[in-house]
Amino acid sequence: MGLAIGAAVSLGGAALVCGAALLVWSMAMQRQELWTVGMPIALGGQVVLLVGLVMQLNRLWSDSRSAAGKLDKVDEQLRELKNTTTLLGTTHGPAATSFYSHLAGGASPQILLGDLKSQLDILAMKLGQE
Repeated sequence: MGLAIGAAVSLGGAALVCGAALLVWSMAMQRQELWTVGMPIALGGQVVLLVGLVMQLNRLWSDSRSAAGKLDKVDEQLRELKNTTTLLGTTHGPAATSFYSHLAGGASPQILLGDLKSQLDILAMKLGQE
């Protein structure tokens, strides 16, 4: 698709310049036959150039939407990472405090399960000491 767009813009621009040169030459030398050849070439080149530019704009719009979608995904991943690092930063306190802090923070089930396991381990150690 990119090759077709580049070809349309290049050929359209070249035809427009060629037709315009023939029109200027026709006026400068008073040659009507150059005008009849230059006018369709210039108009055709202008149409092809405009079609190529519209295709290029469409492609840029599509690519920018794709990039915006990817950036939204990265933003979501960064938010999740920030939430996870915040939650992991509070795991160094007592097990019950960590559990309730994670629960209030909306932690994932894996983190909450880890907190509960830590609480059970502490309880088992205390029972083993008695």
